[in-house]
Amino acid sequence: MRKSKKTTPAEKPVIVLSEIPKAPKKFSAEARSLWKKVCGELIARRMLTTTAVFTVEQFCLLTIGARTAATDRKAGYAQRLALIREARLVGETLGLSPSAQAKVKMPAGAIGDSEDDRRFAEIVGGDEEKGGMRA
Repeated sequence: MRKSKKTTPAEKPVIVLSEIPKAPKKFSAEARSLWKKVCGELIARRMLTTTAVFTVEQFCLLTIGARTAATDRKAGYAQRLALIREARLVGETLGLSPSAQAKVKMPAGAIGDSEDDRRFAEIVGGDEEKGGMRA
């Protein structure tokens, strides 16, 4: 009996998205607008991956929270500063600041999400049921 080779998460290909995914339902209109801007920027640089979507969601929530806290008289200085710092840090991990853009590179082994790219991933991934090749 042949043992099946299991792939670890590190071995799976990273998929680069080519279309803006739907914003989470809980987002306000302002958050949806920010979502579209950030995702559009990341797509233009081929940096929006399936795993980065959660980070974009965090960034949007933190940025909207920081904007709301800036106009809320009940929010203390420490709370406003913490939200701004967190939004800035998450934004830098996405490569949204000019200095971060110089450091961030497209993920190694990343593929697009077009039909051709998916077919190529199936072949390279060795999925025999879908016509892939054995290693």
